[in-house]
Amino acid sequence: MKKATTAGEAQWIIEKMFAEKRISADDIRGYLADMRNEIADIEQRLLHLRARGASTAPQTRSAAAPAARDRSTGGRKTHARGLAGTLAVLLRSVPVAEHAAIAQLRAKQGIKAAINAARVSVKKD
Repeated sequence: MKKATTAGEAQWIIEKMFAEKRISADDIRGYLADMRNEIADIEQRLLHLRARGASTAPQTRSAAAPAARDRSTGGRKTHARGLAGTLAVLLRSVPVAEHAAIAQLRAKQGIKAAINAARVSVKKD
């Protein structure tokens, strides 16, 4: 069984290849951009799967049990999966072309900023 390359080993390999002019700084930037794009694509697929799973999941709460209330939302019910679920539900109403931008915003500024951007996008449609 092969041993996985550690982060330190990978960094050393890249530095060595760069020093030997086997790769350029542009190559490295390109690989990093590809990595970020792949991560954004995976996050989008996960959001889509979570949204689809949340919409088809059976209700498990009994009728007698009160709904959970969140003080940060003024007592309104929040999505069962929390903030990620809220974003997933909002993304159903957001044009697909804007999903990647919202995913990048989430990665850089956090999920609350992404939720706010999704709400703005839904309101302007």
